[in-house]
Amino acid sequence: MPMTAQDASREIVRTSPARPPTRCRHPECPKVAINRGVCLKHYQLAARLVREGRTTWPILEAWAKVLPSTGTGTRNLKQGLWFLTPP
Repeated sequence: MPMTAQDASREIVRTSPARPPTRCRHPECPKVAINRGVCLKHYQLAARLVREGRTTWPILEAWAKVLPSTGTGTRNLKQGLWFLTPP
């Protein structure tokens, strides 16, 4: 029986090497980094400081406090719109 695209996708996931989780860049935080190299708590803190105008993402990147953006925020915004669209 020929392999379907779905079967191939499962095979790729099964044989892909697992990347070890990266620890948050904050020196006192043992949590796993999820965005820009920091955990959710520290990402939200940095985002609030940026919103308040106390710093900027480029400054935080230059100081190696956060990693550069991967640009996936737009995709997440589009996915979020699904929740706001009636059936």
